[in-house]
Order: sequence, then structure tokens, then C-alpha cells
Amino acid sequence: MATPRKKKEDLKKVGRKLFDGKDIELTLKKLEEAFSIGCTDSEACAYADISPASLYMYQKGNPKFQERKKQLKDKPILLARKIVVDAIQGGDSDLAFKYLERKRRDEFALRVENENKEVLDFMTLSDAELKAINEEGDDDTDQSAHEDASDR
Repeated sequence: MATPRKKKEDLKKVGRKLFDGKDIELTLKKLEEAFSIGCTDSEACAYADISPASLYMYQKGNPKFQERKKQLKDKPILLARKIVVDAIQGGDSDLAFKYLERKRRDEFALRVENENKEVLDFMTLSDAELKAINEEGDDDTDQSAHEDASDR
């Protein structure tokens, strides 16, 4: 005689409990706290004492939480940006210049002009060619040392 099949509702109750059986509200609070200080998923899971698989299973069924997580992870960046802007508004000219160097590189970043227009692809040069280039550089260094000595 065949054994009766289990109902679908009964099958869903099998397996590991969400968040490894821990209190869901407390676990979510810990996860949000960790994400709000910029933790990775792995770090947040360690802080909440759950497995990463539990987090991903929860996110899969709760897409709003996934959006919330993204927002929380941006929070430290926003706080840092506010601190930088507040310092600039307070008159920190060094910080203001550093900010401009990074935000408007074309205008404010320091550049080094290269007078040598010849571009060499060092990966395609043979060992002999590389050695010759290196020796040329050594000759230039030796000559400039002689010039410095003769100036004395």
C-alpha cells in the first residue's frame, strides 16, 4: 500500500528557520545597524550572527529590504560628504582645493607634463633593447653627475 503524499503547505515548513531561528525583529535591527555604518553583507551577517544564506533568502522574499539595505550602505558616504562640505563652508581652503582636485580633475588636478613625445611599449621590446634604454639612462645620470662636479 502506497504512503500518502504530503501537502504543499507541509513541505514549506521543512528546513532551516529564517535567520537560523533567531528573533526576526532583533536580527533585522542588527542588520540595519551594520549596513548603516557601511558593513558588507558578510560583516553584517557576522554582526547579526546569521549566515549569509539566511540574509539572501530573506532579501529574495523581501525586495523592499534590499532597497533599504542599499540606502543604508550609502549613509556613511553621505555623512562624510556633509562633513567635507561643512568644513569647506567653515573656510578650510586646503580641503576645498583637495575637493576640487578630485571633483574637477580637468581644471584643478596637478599634472606632470611629459616632454618626450615618443611612446614606447615596453612589453614588446626585447631584453637587449630594454638593456640599451637602461644604459642610456645610466649615461645621462653619469654625465649630470660630472656636470654637477664641474660647477663646484
